[in-house]
Amino acid sequence: MRKTLFLIGTMLTSAPAFAQPATQVQNVEAAAGSGNAADIVVTAQKRVERLIDTPQTVNVVNGEQLERFNITRFEDVAKFVPGLSISSGDGRQQAVSLRGVAFDQDSQTNRSVDIYLNEVPFDPTQALQAQFDIGSIQVLRGPQGTLRGGTGPSGAILIGTRQPSLQKFEVSGSASYSDREAVNLQGGVSIPVVTDKVGLRVAGLYDLNYGNGVRNILTGDTDRSRSYAGRISLLLHPTENLDILVMHQQFRSKVRQLRPVVSAEGAPVGEFGFIGPDDRAAITDGDNLFVTKGRATIVNASYDFGGHLLSYIGSYQNNDFNTVRDLDLGNGLLSFGPGFRLPVQLFQRIDIKTKTLTNELRFERTGEHFWIYRFGVYFNDVKSPFTGLVDYTGANGDCEATPGPLAGFGLPCLPLGGGTPTKSHDRGYFTTQTFNFTDKDTLDVGLRYSTNEINDPTNPSKYDAWTGTASYKHEFSDSLIVYGNYGRAYRPGGFDTTEAATNGGPGRIPTSLYRWSPEKSDSFEVGAKGTLFNNRLTYAVSAFYQKFNNFINRVNGIACDYDPSTPGTQDGCSATNLTYNGDAIVRGVEMELRGQITRNWNAQLSASYTDAKYDNAEIPCNDYNNDGNPDFGGAPAVQPGRYYSVCSSNSALSALPKFQASFNTEYSIDLPDDFQTFVRLLGRYQGKRVNPNSNIRYPNSFKLDAFAGVRTPIGAEVNFFVRNVFDQRRDNVDPGQIFDLFGTPTGYTAINYDQRREFGIQTRLSF
Repeated sequence: MRKTLFLIGTMLTSAPAFAQPATQVQNVEAAAGSGNAADIVVTAQKRVERLIDTPQTVNVVNGEQLERFNITRFEDVAKFVPGLSISSGDGRQQAVSLRGVAFDQDSQTNRSVDIYLNEVPFDPTQALQAQFDIGSIQVLRGPQGTLRGGTGPSGAILIGTRQPSLQKFEVSGSASYSDREAVNLQGGVSIPVVTDKVGLRVAGLYDLNYGNGVRNILTGDTDRSRSYAGRISLLLHPTENLDILVMHQQFRSKVRQLRPVVSAEGAPVGEFGFIGPDDRAAITDGDNLFVTKGRATIVNASYDFGGHLLSYIGSYQNNDFNTVRDLDLGNGLLSFGPGFRLPVQLFQRIDIKTKTLTNELRFERTGEHFWIYRFGVYFNDVKSPFTGLVDYTGANGDCEATPGPLAGFGLPCLPLGGGTPTKSHDRGYFTTQTFNFTDKDTLDVGLRYSTNEINDPTNPSKYDAWTGTASYKHEFSDSLIVYGNYGRAYRPGGFDTTEAATNGGPGRIPTSLYRWSPEKSDSFEVGAKGTLFNNRLTYAVSAFYQKFNNFINRVNGIACDYDPSTPGTQDGCSATNLTYNGDAIVRGVEMELRGQITRNWNAQLSASYTDAKYDNAEIPCNDYNNDGNPDFGGAPAVQPGRYYSVCSSNSALSALPKFQASFNTEYSIDLPDDFQTFVRLLGRYQGKRVNPNSNIRYPNSFKLDAFAGVRTPIGAEVNFFVRNVFDQRRDNVDPGQIFDLFGTPTGYTAINYDQRREFGIQTRLSF
């Protein structure tokens, strides 16, 4: 039924009815490519306005920058935006963090940073793996819970695809190859089918890389990722008042991301001999494979009544995610010594199929008026059947038919999900009111009422929330504004059905301890933006403060006790994973400079400092000696009288560094016959940091990417590049060592590799 509504909405756009400015993204793309930094425009407030006129912190990376610096992985966008952290993880744990607030996919709560493709909430599984033919990326900092579907606390990322041209034939593309055998091919073609009326654009992507070069020394498998994607966009401008943009995209990826280990320091050498960091070795009997398939159709349409605008945004998305993993990283199951072992896995399979239908309708006043109003409604419906299996018996995934040899030790075959789909229904009703008191003073006030109903077969829930924003700006001149803004964010409470099924229930941990409360936060920001030197330099500075009540976070591997009445033993409970609440405070400052230093030299510098920490929060911890402070080594134990230990904390909310800075620059030299040679640099500095869950300390780091090449007068370019010029790496070794299910040490511990130095060549063409 709801899919029918979307199709009806799509057909209605062929009449003078709906109005999302379909050319908005195209306008942003064109302005972002301007040589004048003051001309950069954004759609942070769902209207096109200059970046320096927007009363909030927004970072913009345009498509030209992405291509010039060969940004083929979405996580590398963070090189331009200090304070932003993007991780594509293992194919399942896609995480976007901003302003010191991290997000864990397993927390089963709303994201702290939402991603939008052409103004529609978009699944991060696709967004983080299928980056191609991009017009611009806007990073909005702080709560965005009035005009957008998500009400998360930290911000939003708006991805705008390149749009068809209505006037001219266009071709763009790039190809790159590196010494790590990484291949990236992408391109697009725009065709003005009917000049000024109908435009078509077709784009595609092929990407192959070998990850961190990890090899399984038992199976011979290696890291490998292969992705394909295609997109077709149709832009219609049948009348002066009507714009329609229809985009369809398909994506597929297959990623093998092995989990490497090294020999644990100070421990006896494990069964497979000594393994050092340079070996890049995995030792599981099974695979670590992730397959993603995605399809999305997005419609943006707008009709201008002359003084009022009616806008429609709609999408239908269909995403399939399948994973098979061996969780026995140290390979300690059923080993009876060298040469005598059974190749059994701690097998996990997860299959998630998600269908999402989104509809949004807005009506607003346009033009220059004292009072400008906007009203809108937002519907988002998700259907997500989930099935899975964790095979503790050693049957390597076949335990439902025939349990494996470990079933005799009481280890279970644990089906997950059951296949009955979880359905969620989000509704949002919002308004913004703009008051232009003078030609220098503007007040924006926004309010949103959201409802959510989750029809979970085991844990149905409902919630409703009020969120909103307010901003005031004063324009001292065309080259200087100051502003202040406020935002309220909300994330709902929830219940961890998976962990409750694993460790909860009678005779175990009470299932009530796997429930968490809603999170609310209030954010305040003040800042100034302007231009200098005849608009050749733009600047933005801001300071922010955000107070969280019941901040939602996640911690894994907490020692537990099934029976607190018998202190000194854990009664069969090894460890549990918990989503929990704790009050927190986030504060910081941010700045950005963009300049055209000379005709042939441009540069950009950005920096952020964020202090994100708990505020005397009582949070789960590993306190082995019962002194009230977290312990990161020793024999596991639980505080007397508790199912798991609790510590009072003022620690950091995440392992993100407090201070980060980035810069990029290009200097070119004119050659005869309109040729140019150029040098580009892209650098990122990250300050020292501490992982609050492991107490591992990481030093500061500076990574530099360098490019040098030649540009031709016909729009072609060839360049040679080096990523991570100084080969700076922060490989993370987990503390302690990996134990098997029976508590026996394996002699190995997990390691996470940082990006290595990489040499390559890139060609680009645009005309």
